[in-house]
Amino acid sequence: MPQQIAVVFALCAFAVSIASGMLTQAPATTVLLRAIVVLLAAGAIGRVLGHMAMVAVREHVAATTANNPIPKPVRIPEPAGAQSEVEILEG
Repeated sequence: MPQQIAVVFALCAFAVSIASGMLTQAPATTVLLRAIVVLLAAGAIGRVLGHMAMVAVREHVAATTANNPIPKPVRIPEPAGAQSEVEILEG
């Protein structure tokens, strides 16, 4: 998950950087160099944010399962004289 968050974050930052460079009508080499720097920096930041999110999710799941365990199933007896609609085949 951290890898996917990093990639999405980096590509979005790259697209915004390219778009803003085009809007300011800067030279293409300047726009591309800045966009690549932004891509690398945003990828690193995205990886850190993704790792933080993963740790938070793991802690939340651990706390939730510890505080709310799954109960054991309760067997409900059939009423006397009731016929089951399910036919059990032995074989």
